[in-house]
Amino acid sequence: MKKFFLILFFASCFLEKSLSQDYLPVITIEPFSGNFTTDHLGNIFQYISGDVFMYNLNGKITGTYSSREYGDISYIDATNPMKLLVVFEKFSKAVILDNSMSANTTFNLSLEGIPVISLICTARDGGFWIFDPLSKQLKKINDQMVVTAEGTNLRQVTDIDLIPRRILDTGNWIIMYAADYGFLIFDRYGTYYKTIKSTTANDFQVSSDEIIFKEDREMKFTEIQTGKTRTFILPENTSNDACRVESKRIYVKQLNTLKIYSY
Repeated sequence: MKKFFLILFFASCFLEKSLSQDYLPVITIEPFSGNFTTDHLGNIFQYISGDVFMYNLNGKITGTYSSREYGDISYIDATNPMKLLVVFEKFSKAVILDNSMSANTTFNLSLEGIPVISLICTARDGGFWIFDPLSKQLKKINDQMVVTAEGTNLRQVTDIDLIPRRILDTGNWIIMYAADYGFLIFDRYGTYYKTIKSTTANDFQVSSDEIIFKEDREMKFTEIQTGKTRTFILPENTSNDACRVESKRIYVKQLNTLKIYSY
């Protein structure tokens, strides 16, 4: 009987540890409105209207970019800190910023036969991945906007008329999230591999082998190959707060404040 209670004690300690997360407040940035993303170097990119503000590890602004030509910024892909991709969906424009926040390239999100491109991400091995809404395919383009590879047609995957919301390149996989459907996983050549069902991940992150997204008040880490999901407990937040977990830091945006923790 004594041995039984010892087993229960250690099991409960293990469970408590697995469900808890140690974190330490590092810095709070306020006011901090609009949207944000981060890179693996610890930089924070705040974007609101046509403005981008880059903050360093200490929460200090180290660069800015501003445009009034293309409307509001829709999203930013910061997977390559040297090649920040800023997307203006309404005007079908994209801008590439270098690490000093200078605009190196501005290009139209349209190709011959593809008049409107709303989804684009930086390819880890150069160029970009786009989604062609007409052919229902991922396509890879180079810096000269020439198509160099074509992926699986989504009509071969499902009869459902999918509504893709975001794509990201992990280096090993291309991940596409489709609203009310889930994550479609493609290999590095754009060939369909599998689907991981989810209906709560319009915004997500990726590492080399995991998809990271917020569900209610917790972060979920889903292994791409196995589909197994582990839960990461966040500091106090609401289900509407935007959160990111990157480089041993937790970012929680609450109203007009960004709180940063280490773990």
